[in-house]
Amino acid sequence: MQVSTGNGISCGIQTTGSVACWGKNDYGQQNSPQNVQFKQISTGSNHHCCGITLNDDIICWGNNMRGQSENREGKFQKFDDHIEGFIITNSMD
Repeated sequence: MQVSTGNGISCGIQTTGSVACWGKNDYGQQNSPQNVQFKQISTGSNHHCCGITLNDDIICWGNNMRGQSENREGKFQKFDDHIEGFIITNSMD
């Protein structure tokens, strides 16, 4: 389980893997996707939230004024802790 707090909103991963959010909802940031299981979530500072699903997909919801909730296609890779520096890879199939 995990909890993340942001700009007036908090979200948590439930034991079922689904996300529950509470607090502000002026941009739909409480409207987490239904029937999706997450392994990690993050609440943003600009009224949006994102999560990594069990299939390593990234799903975002809430405010999209700057494109921060647009979902990107592809798979994202977790890097081992011993790798120095960070490189984000995105396989666009």
